[in-house]
Amino acid sequence: MGPRPEFRSSCAGLANELIEAQSKQEPARAIGRWRRYELLAIDELGYLALPEGAAELVFHVISERRAVCPRDPRLSPRTP
Repeated sequence: MGPRPEFRSSCAGLANELIEAQSKQEPARAIGRWRRYELLAIDELGYLALPEGAAELVFHVISERRAVCPRDPRLSPRTP
């Protein structure tokens, strides 16, 4: 069986979800929820401007996942 993916329709949707969690004083819980997925595809990353503070929250999701996911040699840049 392949990786368990989670697809977000857009980075803005993820950012809005994280901002809402932050307003409820639950940002760590929302960020931690994304750890359980082996593959996370975020569309439109860097395409649209994010609300103030949202870019930092999205960065935390990505960096937390990077910290807990082992380096996959299939994803490393190939050398000629």
